[in-house]
Amino acid sequence: MRASMSPWEHRVPRGIAAALLELAHAMMERPWFYSGLQNLVGWRRARRALVDLHIRPVEGMRVLDLGCGPADILQLLQGVDYIGLDTNSEQLRFAAKCFGHRARFMVGGVEELYDLPSRSFDLVLAMGWLHHVDDQTAMDGVAQLSRLLDPSGRLITVDGCMSSGNSPLTRALLQWDRGGHHRDLEGYRDLLSRHFRDLHVTFRRDMLRVPYALLVLEASPIP
Repeated sequence: MRASMSPWEHRVPRGIAAALLELAHAMMERPWFYSGLQNLVGWRRARRALVDLHIRPVEGMRVLDLGCGPADILQLLQGVDYIGLDTNSEQLRFAAKCFGHRARFMVGGVEELYDLPSRSFDLVLAMGWLHHVDDQTAMDGVAQLSRLLDPSGRLITVDGCMSSGNSPLTRALLQWDRGGHHRDLEGYRDLLSRHFRDLHVTFRRDMLRVPYALLVLEASPIP
């Protein structure tokens, strides 16, 4: 149950607000709408910052992108061996049209991770994945990601983060997000702690054009 209504919902009848949110969430399943809205709120710039500051790609890097969506990050990743995994087949068809000549895509979620060979990736990206899954699914997935990474590899997660310092509008945007499983820093940290070490935390409120709290976590698999 949602703890409180956002300021916007106080001014819009609850039924209409719910219908509008449902429509927006449905439209986000469309790759053209998803990419367009992300670019509108500033994700193109944010992806560049993530690549430069955190991903730091090198030629031949083996990359798994969990919850890749339309794989827009590939616009900034050249010369990598990339596999994108997502449950949305329409998003993946769009990604394959754009990047199929230099990337591979798989439909699925955590279950499909079990079929991949151990230590087969240098980098795992989970950009927006953790806040779309419940704790048990997240912990199962994190265990598999640790297995899939080379001992010298890295996991990078990017998610909206609950914080007492968030503004009312930031809290509203997190509440409206279709993921539904936003956590605070300790909540995200707990999900990784059994299988990952050397956790590096970056908390940003300035990466997007809207007031949003983003948490970037980098970690290495526990041998």
